[in-house]
Amino acid sequence: MKTHYIPRFILEQFKDDGGLFQLTTADMTCRPKNPDNCGFVRHLYTPELETGLLKTLDDEVSRLCKKWIFRRRAGIVLRPWQRQRIAEWIGLASIRTPRRLSHFQRYVEAARKDPTEALEILYGERVEVMRRYREVNPSAYQAIVREVGPKATELMLLAAAGNAIREGRINYLPDPQKSFNQYINEERIRLYGRHLIGMHWTWFYSHYGFVIGDNPMAVWHSVRNNWKEDYGIIRPGVEITFPFSQNLCLRIRRRQSRQDMVLYCDRERTRRYNRRQLLSSHEKVFGPSRRIKPMADRDDS
Repeated sequence: MKTHYIPRFILEQFKDDGGLFQLTTADMTCRPKNPDNCGFVRHLYTPELETGLLKTLDDEVSRLCKKWIFRRRAGIVLRPWQRQRIAEWIGLASIRTPRRLSHFQRYVEAARKDPTEALEILYGERVEVMRRYREVNPSAYQAIVREVGPKATELMLLAAAGNAIREGRINYLPDPQKSFNQYINEERIRLYGRHLIGMHWTWFYSHYGFVIGDNPMAVWHSVRNNWKEDYGIIRPGVEITFPFSQNLCLRIRRRQSRQDMVLYCDRERTRRYNRRQLLSSHEKVFGPSRRIKPMADRDDS
């Protein structure tokens, strides 16, 4: 199953007359791509997410973009609930990346060699552990709950499972996809949304052409003038850029700015924002041929 970490309705906005191009950052080579066949990996997360929560959010934001964002030049004024959903969707973009899944795969592999790692996974997925206990022996589980209460039951059963892992009697290793899915849930998405919605949003229009990376929520420290993956998004001096199309990019930051206006983006600012996408990307950058080809030639001026 194809799971798009950059939704197709966004990739479609980065085509020009020459089509959509993909830049591979490892060797700085580019080639034409179809939006249906790029910006995805197979089985990034479970089908339930792809057809449920993520599809619902992607479809909703797609409708908002087509009606209120893609074609606006003077100003983009969103209602609070619209801004909230877009903020959640932007935060989600920083979670659903191939590198995140690779991290979990390495984490699970480490747990095969070190029981301590397995214990961390166990306690991180306590809800799943309790569900399995209830399924295996529901009557015994209910009897313990009646005897000592739900909280004490959870602690007792987790401790028992932990001892079994330490002694090598059970090998508790969840599917890395399921571990990855714990990061893609409504509570985490809403948390990102609350942070972003309280900041100042400014839109930039450029006819020079933006590009979008496979980690499109670029977090940049405007004072230090550098990018770092673990910068907190609400720290002073940090600003986020997120391209929505080859002509439109959103900047989010704490410092007060021209809220909801669409400002003209000159060649130099366009180049800087594209550079941020390149630096924050994991493996690939996508965009119109007129922007990707010069980047591949090391000439993104």
